Amino acid sequence: MGGSGKKSLANLAAYIEKQRFEQVNTTSNDGFFEDMRELYKKLAGSEAAPTTIILTENDIKAEVVYEHLNSFLATGEIIGLITKDEKEKLLLNNKDIFAKESAGGEDQSKRAVYRYLITRVRDNIHIVLSMSSNLAQFAQKYRKFPSIFSKCNIVWFLPWSEDALASVAHGVFSSFRLHCPSSFIDRLSNHAAAVHLGVQQESVKYYEKMKRYVYNTPRTYLSFINKFGEEYAKRVVEQQEYETKIRIGLDKMNEAVVGLNKMKEETNKEAYKQAEIKARVEALLQQLSEYQTITARETAKVERDTEECNALEESIKKEQEKVDADLVKALPALNDATKAANALTPHVMNDVKSLQKGTLDVTRLITDCLLILLRKPVSSVGWTDYERAKGDKYPFIKDSFEDQGRPLLTSPNLAKRLQDLVTYEKDTINDETCELLEPYLNLARLHGDQIAKASPMLHHFLEIVNGLYNYHNSSRHLKGRLIQLTKQREIFNIEKAMLNNAVANLEDHKKRLEEQRAEYIAQNTEKEAINQHVKNLTSRQANLNKLINELQEDNKRWEDDASQLEQKKLRTIGDICLAAAFMNYCGPFNHEYRKDLCKHLFKTDLEAKGLPTTPGLDLIPFLADKGTINQWRIEGLPTDFTSIENAVLVTSAPRFPLLIDPQGEAVAWIKTREKNLEGKCNDMARLIEDPSVLARYMEAGETYLIENMDTKLPPLLEQVLDAPCGKFVKRATRIFYNNSDTKVDENFMLYMATKLSNPHIAPELASRVCIIDFTMSQDALEFILLSKIITKEQRSVEEQLSVQLNNISLHKALLKDIGKSVLTTIAGTEGSLLESEQVVEELNKQKKKATEATLKLKEAKERKRDLRKKRELYRGVARRGTALYFATQDVMNVNWMYNTSIQQFMKIFENALAAAKKASTIKERTKNLSNLITEMIFRYINRTLFTCDKALFALSLGLRIKLVEGIIKPEDIRFFTRAGAVSEERYKYPQSWLDEQTATNLKALSKHKFGNETTAFFKDILEKIQNNEEPWKVMRTDINPEAKYIPEYNEKLAAEKELGSFMTLCLLRCIREDRTVMAAQRFVADPSVLGPKYESPAADSLEEVYAESSSRLPILCLLSGTYDPTAAIEELCRKKLKKVPIKITMGEGLENVKSMIEAAMAPANINMLTWVILQNCHFGLKQLGGVLDLFTGKGYNVRDEFRLFMTTETSSDFPLNVLHYAIKVNSDPPKGLQAGMLRTFTQVVNQDRLEKVDAVDRWKNVVFAMCFLHNILLERRKYGSIGFSHPYDFNNADLDTTLTYLEKLSPSGNFEESKWKMAKFMVCEVQYGGKMSDERDREILNSYGDDFFKSEILRPDGYELIPKSKYMIPRMDVPDVVKIKDDISKNWPSQEDPSVFGLSNLADKAYRARESKDLLSLLIEALPREYVAGPEKSREEETRERLEKDIKQKLPPPLKNVEKREKKMTPIFMFLAQEVRRFQNIHVTIAKAIQEITLAIDGQILMTPEIEDAIQSLYNGKVPRSWMYDALGAEWSWISQSSAGWFKELNQRHSQLNTWSRNDRLGSYWLGGFFNPKGFLFAFKQEDYRKNRMKDGSTLDKYELVPEVLPLQQWTEVDKFDYKATQGKRKDKDKDESGILVHGMYIEGAICVAKGLDDCKNEILNQLQIVRITVDEKSDNPKPSYPTKAYYCPVYRYASRGDNNLIMKIKLEPAIRDADYFRKKGVAILCSKEYVV
Repeated sequence: MGGSGKKSLANLAAYIEKQRFEQVNTTSNDGFFEDMRELYKKLAGSEAAPTTIILTENDIKAEVVYEHLNSFLATGEIIGLITKDEKEKLLLNNKDIFAKESAGGEDQSKRAVYRYLITRVRDNIHIVLSMSSNLAQFAQKYRKFPSIFSKCNIVWFLPWSEDALASVAHGVFSSFRLHCPSSFIDRLSNHAAAVHLGVQQESVKYYEKMKRYVYNTPRTYLSFINKFGEEYAKRVVEQQEYETKIRIGLDKMNEAVVGLNKMKEETNKEAYKQAEIKARVEALLQQLSEYQTITARETAKVERDTEECNALEESIKKEQEKVDADLVKALPALNDATKAANALTPHVMNDVKSLQKGTLDVTRLITDCLLILLRKPVSSVGWTDYERAKGDKYPFIKDSFEDQGRPLLTSPNLAKRLQDLVTYEKDTINDETCELLEPYLNLARLHGDQIAKASPMLHHFLEIVNGLYNYHNSSRHLKGRLIQLTKQREIFNIEKAMLNNAVANLEDHKKRLEEQRAEYIAQNTEKEAINQHVKNLTSRQANLNKLINELQEDNKRWEDDASQLEQKKLRTIGDICLAAAFMNYCGPFNHEYRKDLCKHLFKTDLEAKGLPTTPGLDLIPFLADKGTINQWRIEGLPTDFTSIENAVLVTSAPRFPLLIDPQGEAVAWIKTREKNLEGKCNDMARLIEDPSVLARYMEAGETYLIENMDTKLPPLLEQVLDAPCGKFVKRATRIFYNNSDTKVDENFMLYMATKLSNPHIAPELASRVCIIDFTMSQDALEFILLSKIITKEQRSVEEQLSVQLNNISLHKALLKDIGKSVLTTIAGTEGSLLESEQVVEELNKQKKKATEATLKLKEAKERKRDLRKKRELYRGVARRGTALYFATQDVMNVNWMYNTSIQQFMKIFENALAAAKKASTIKERTKNLSNLITEMIFRYINRTLFTCDKALFALSLGLRIKLVEGIIKPEDIRFFTRAGAVSEERYKYPQSWLDEQTATNLKALSKHKFGNETTAFFKDILEKIQNNEEPWKVMRTDINPEAKYIPEYNEKLAAEKELGSFMTLCLLRCIREDRTVMAAQRFVADPSVLGPKYESPAADSLEEVYAESSSRLPILCLLSGTYDPTAAIEELCRKKLKKVPIKITMGEGLENVKSMIEAAMAPANINMLTWVILQNCHFGLKQLGGVLDLFTGKGYNVRDEFRLFMTTETSSDFPLNVLHYAIKVNSDPPKGLQAGMLRTFTQVVNQDRLEKVDAVDRWKNVVFAMCFLHNILLERRKYGSIGFSHPYDFNNADLDTTLTYLEKLSPSGNFEESKWKMAKFMVCEVQYGGKMSDERDREILNSYGDDFFKSEILRPDGYELIPKSKYMIPRMDVPDVVKIKDDISKNWPSQEDPSVFGLSNLADKAYRARESKDLLSLLIEALPREYVAGPEKSREEETRERLEKDIKQKLPPPLKNVEKREKKMTPIFMFLAQEVRRFQNIHVTIAKAIQEITLAIDGQILMTPEIEDAIQSLYNGKVPRSWMYDALGAEWSWISQSSAGWFKELNQRHSQLNTWSRNDRLGSYWLGGFFNPKGFLFAFKQEDYRKNRMKDGSTLDKYELVPEVLPLQQWTEVDKFDYKATQGKRKDKDKDESGILVHGMYIEGAICVAKGLDDCKNEILNQLQIVRITVDEKSDNPKPSYPTKAYYCPVYRYASRGDNNLIMKIKLEPAIRDADYFRKKGVAILCSKEYVV
């Protein structure tokens, strides 16, 4: 199998052996020759060295390369490789090498040199050919190129054993850094091996059940392990980050809880302080209030006093101004005093230090003046002497210097005091003061100049005293006023002082108030600070408390996660194992198998190996978050589980994905997802033509999508898929292509898709890609259809729902992000949470957002629920559409040509939505929608189907409708298709009228529970039949039991409105299997399913199809073999365009089809425009892709009037894209005489043809009779071999030719007897009879000819074509095609009776039985395997078990004791020896085949296609074709319908031959038990001739065999092979040694009674009596002409009849009617009844 490591191991081996590698071009013959030619030159010459060439099946693109390899391995040469000139050159260049090697001792001829060089090449070249043995091509190559296998050492790469898988896994797992105990590595390795082997086993079962190939190779296994490592590395990083965050977060939370408790204590302390300071502030506030009151009172008083003082001051001021005016005269003295006072600067006052001593008298005297002026105390008055000058003394008042003067002089503010005296107190000097000063001044004045010289300060003192003295004397007259002013000033001063005291007191109060206020403010500020602190503490405490409470759930989750981190690490290994297995292995399987693999294989084995996983792990959210899934939905992915599962696989695939996408769902999603793919189509054909496109995408790092993927890969794509693990690793990657390096960007992504629903992808490709089955599920399609319906019907609901779904997704994503953000924020906080208010605030904001998001999420969910309730009102329409689509896919499984794309379906669906009738209520509207959608799609598909498949489609659709509505279950369909066939327990009814199979069916029916039943509806049916047999017997024999009363159950079934129709169908299928088709039609016609109009739906005419088409939409006509639509298309073209269409017949050598059509699509001259008929497209399939480009590609002009019609036969290779684009129409004629005649008068006979002959009335009858004969012949075929031996291909051309001949035969319309004979001969022997290969069929045709080629049909009053029936030639004076068709429609039955064809009514039963079996077989083939699958055991297990328990037991022992009989040499014994020898060959062959099948199932030998076919056949109960036919298709054993019948016959033949080999003669011979019955009869004839006739001298050819059916009263029927007993039963008069007896034959269509042939009564096939055959002379009379009285009944070996199976004819006398009667009945004698049905 590809992907097993063959090439890798070969590379390693060659490297170890140090061999040189050579690459050989195997894509073409020329490339291979060129490379091999160069290699020959190297290896034959001096460059010879051991060289290895490694080739794989994928490398070899040209089949001819295998031929060359086969030749090289056989002879060492490749024919045609070395030309003559190159050979000469090669010999010349290497002759010296040969001479050196041979040392001149050998033949030196060119032939010897060339032989040496070839040997040298063979010795140096080593070819390693890697091939996959599991593909059918392997066995073909084995037979076609024997040397590739016989001349090679074959190394079988068997599947890796479990130990090998585990060993490889252990090595890889050990390289991973897994956080687990070392024992886990062993468990993981064993688990990986078990998973791989388990998936391989499930792949076999999957193929058995679903017929889908899934390959898993070692390459897949390594991808699984690598994917585990990749996912584990990624998850570990995430897990470590989470672990770090969670531990930090928990520490922060614990720290916050502790800090919160401390904060509570601090808050309590601060609250106590708050209470204390509150009391203080309140007391201060009280005191402040009191102080404010006092201050306000004092302020008011001060303001009043101030006003009074100001008024007094103003009056004093005014008086002072008046006095001052009078004092101007005294001002000079005052100014002198003021000047002197101002001159007392500190510098001047420094003289005090020198005057302190008082050494000068003047100093003492002036000092006394100052004391008097300042009203200072002075000493007691006394006298002393003063020295005026030296020696000049005078007496004067004693000074007060010592006591008072010196301190005054030393006073620091003396100058200031004197200045104030001059300024403010000048008016206080009185007369007394002046009188006291006068003596001093008089004395001092005398010494003025001396004083100024002696001391400036004293001088200034003296001037002050003089100035004030003079001033007083000058202002003495103003003293009263001054005194008054003084008093007023004193009063003012007193009041001012009082005011000042009040102000001072007020200031004191204000100061104290301010101090009080300041204290209050300070205390209040402190209180506010404490309050704020308490508030902050309380707020922070509340926030933290709230946060901690809100984070309790998160915290608990974190704590749980933290406590389980180690376990989670271990569970992560199991989870990733599960996910990696899912991503690596589950893609090719459907949803049910994926689920089963994950649950019962992956998880179960993980548990068994002790590898823990997360309980209830859901892989979808594990691999894709909800945000991603929502994005997929926005991109157009349906939201059903399977689609999401597929999307997960696509985005996480370990290799580039290959999508099985028949509906285009994946491609549409990917094109929306990958923006660079919009509007682009890169199919495989374009990639093969131009691989450089892919190279450009790789270099640019863009996404590339390959549509219509093929298994033949271009070299560049092979290299891309061979990249590490199927995808490019995150580093620069280069691919060598086209002689250059192509750099691959790490962002490059490759998608591959195929529209094939079940492609067989070889293991070489399967191991390189990740196959994902994207087949649309019913849920996905229902979702899409419902969205389309709601968008059309209630767009706002769909838009609102989309908004709500987006909101839900966004809110969920937001909640998830918030959860992550909270932990990240907490873990990232520096320091404590208590210290980071910003972090706490941020966390609170996030939790608030989470709360809001939760509320919004709840609202969105409620809104979504309401909107979905509205959507659910239209769910039934979507379900109906789903049933319709999958029914179209069901019929596709029967015939490839029925392929219908989802785009075609959607177009009709949308048209039906737009065209459906409006209604006032939703209920009525949905009913209208369902009805119109069903009708339009049913008609679209129905016109595509062949007639034989129309019933299948209708039934499949009916079952699908019941299934999607939940009324029935798949088990019910399985029962319908199988009934009791799969029951191991066979049931026998006590009475013989109910056969074993029917009784077994009814027994199974009694046990089956339909739909949701809890008890079986028919649980007591067998008891009811036994208790009341008569009505059931009538039902068994009734012609149409489906329309009759059902005994015991009729009312009950009618009461079951939903299930009744289906249960009736199953009952009829069980008790009357031959009426299954008719019962299915009634089931379909039931109102609860489809309705009456779907029982026999009308076919669309070609004109109706034309109206639906367009110039860019071709029409594809499917040919049935009996009708060619070309003439009808030409007629329609003439009608629409007045022109004849261009006809192009496809075939070999026609290369320019595309250009021819392109020229016709838009001709330069519009008058040249016409249609094109592309005939026999099945002969030019490769060109259809280019033709389709004309309609789908851009740049092609098409006229609106243009149409392209294509005709084709069924071909499994027909391009899928054409089937998915074109309108398909089937030309298969409808069933029934009525439908056939209507079609004939539409397509062949028109009004012009009726009027071509002069005698229109007679000609009309002739035409009608010929049309009727034509349709009789067509319809008779449906009865199988009893109708005609072969299904002859009669068509409209035969009728047209016949009518043309009759026109020319009698243009006047007059037919004489001779013309009737001529017409009959030309029609029955030439036109129609010429197509017949069987003599009996021509006899039947001639019998019909006798009925229609006679003058009676010309009667104007109408002629009964079939006596006593409604099939008459219409009566009308003027022939009119429309009236003829109307008469046929009104008067003829839609379904004819078999008697119309001259057949027995029982022929219809046989036909219906065959038709029903075909329908059930087709239904099993069409429906999904899960609906019709049988037992759970695999095909191989079932077959092997049957071989061991059944088939091997039935194999008889070999025949013996035959050789001695050959010595007699009589013809009869020579025949026996031949029969025995042939039987022995068959016996040996079958025994060997059984052994090979057993070994192949056990895997001990190669599973060849022949063995595969044999297993499949035996599994289905059939006979392997190789057991019946040889390689050339010739029969070499015998033909049987079932394997059981074949082995039964094997034993019967063995018994007859064994008995005969022990006896000379048998009493009676089983004629059908011989390989060559004709040979037996000839041997008997020859032996009789030799024994009894030869002595007369006559020749053998004058004698003939005379068979005779012995009368019933003469011979007892023989049933068994007891030949001795048979001999004993013979009466003496019958013991005629000249004749032989044969038995074991059956007569079909009649019975033999004592009087002769008679109609059969109950069964169409009846056992024939013993036949005696004698030899007699031939009659002289020629062969009797027809009609004859006696009926020469043919004897056939098989029921298939035909001249090749004809043994002889037996003359039988009819007991009733004539020979033609039984000839038309198709009466024949059969040696085997196996093939009747």
